[in-house]
Amino acid sequence: DEALGHQLGAARALCEALGLCCAASEEFEADDLIATAAQRARAAGRSVEIVSRDKDLLQSLRGPSDRMRSADGSRVFDLAAAEARFGVPTAAIPELQALSGDAIDGIPGVPGVGERTAMRLIRRHGDLEGLYGALASQGSEALAGLRGAEGLAARLHAARDDAFLYRELTRAREDAAVAFAP
Repeated sequence: DEALGHQLGAARALCEALGLCCAASEEFEADDLIATAAQRARAAGRSVEIVSRDKDLLQSLRGPSDRMRSADGSRVFDLAAAEARFGVPTAAIPELQALSGDAIDGIPGVPGVGERTAMRLIRRHGDLEGLYGALASQGSEALAGLRGAEGLAARLHAARDDAFLYRELTRAREDAAVAFAP
């Protein structure tokens, strides 16, 4: 709407006046722009600090000096803290959310798969390709040690296409075609 457009324009002008990097895109979401900026900073040998409460962006922490904090500073994650919190490498957070869901972003996940089960599956199989490959070759044996392995295997099989879609929806793109100014 017109009022919001004016506010966004004023915010951009303020950021540019302060010498802050600005980017906008009609094609990519803000998470994609932030992840792209983080990737470009790492490629240039810089550490990354993201200011956001959106846990999806933790997937952009890759180096030991990378950080993410809330604007008020009440929550701060470095790479080790993020990996300890989620129990998987930060790059695997979209895999985790694809299986367990993300209520804030409206991602339901695979029915009956909670965060702890998703963590175990990703730690064991690495990613969705590894998980579904193991299910295809080993059946429910790929889930040995998990409670209700047969039922879980059936639910995972039934939700296979959805899980891959959910991963795409939660994965922040690091290759957005956007110029950052100034």
